[in-house]
Amino acid sequence: MGYDPNMRPDKKTMIKGMALMIFGNFLFVWVLAWTMAGWQFIPNAKEMGPLVNGVNSAIFLWLGFYVPVHLSNVVWERKSWKLFAINGGNHLASLLVVALILAYWT
Repeated sequence: MGYDPNMRPDKKTMIKGMALMIFGNFLFVWVLAWTMAGWQFIPNAKEMGPLVNGVNSAIFLWLGFYVPVHLSNVVWERKSWKLFAINGGNHLASLLVVALILAYWT
């Protein structure tokens, strides 16, 4: 992406970034938990088990929220398809891991 690999942010910027990242991760888990709870209202959802609930929630959130944003980055910001695959794959993997933890935890 053209960043200088030798550039290092100052400590205050790093702490602020970490705090915002932690807050964002709590929002991420909270929205995912609500989405997974919403799947329980579908007929026969309880019979499908936690694995299907977690995977369905993760994939639908990924398709509905992450893929469009990454596609617009490719189209309007001229980011590469390789970056699309890396970022999209990272978000899908994150969603799947957290969704499966939530599914088996509750």
